[in-house]
Amino acid sequence: MSDPNVMFLKFEFENTRGLELLSDFHNDVPIRHEIHQAIGSAIKRTGTYVNKHIARLIMDESYLKAGYIKKNLRLSVKGSHYDNYIFAIIRASGDPIPAHKFKLVPNRVTTRKQMQSKSWPAPSYKIGPKDKLRSGIEPGYSKPWIGLTSEGKKAMYHRQNGSSHRSYVVGPRINYFASFDRIFFHAFDGAQEVFEKRLEHEIDYRLKLS
Repeated sequence: MSDPNVMFLKFEFENTRGLELLSDFHNDVPIRHEIHQAIGSAIKRTGTYVNKHIARLIMDESYLKAGYIKKNLRLSVKGSHYDNYIFAIIRASGDPIPAHKFKLVPNRVTTRKQMQSKSWPAPSYKIGPKDKLRSGIEPGYSKPWIGLTSEGKKAMYHRQNGSSHRSYVVGPRINYFASFDRIFFHAFDGAQEVFEKRLEHEIDYRLKLS
């Protein structure tokens, strides 16, 4: 059963060059070992590029910082070095993102003694430049307010009805952005070219050492 809180982005690296080299040196075990190492290193470097590229795409759609995005993206590789295609999979998942990781409106404290004044309008937050204002109002919770964390940073809070414990107002998970067409269809732009260049670089480097 699929998890709605996880998004997978799949890409196939064409491994023609790697297979050609393995075929050319089919009787040379040490060189074949170096070729396998080169393919693995090229995939790893390409994965680093893809993660950074997706992070930039999400940054264009949101107010999230790159570091926060990257820690919620995971790259895994499926397939062997003998395949025509090597599958790379980006796994986008994580907990719901606190509203203050986006953009608070207004960007100031709206509380008196950690409670929202009834005479003040409830604050909102925006996920990204193209997104609408979101109230953060949820059934069963108090009207949100903007207060300070223990580190003195602004955050949007609310309380569950009948509770004295405040908690963060949260927005979507990171996989929310992976489903955007602008991200989904461009997540692996340039990845094949990066893979081929990294593979040639690794082959040149490793075979000269052999």
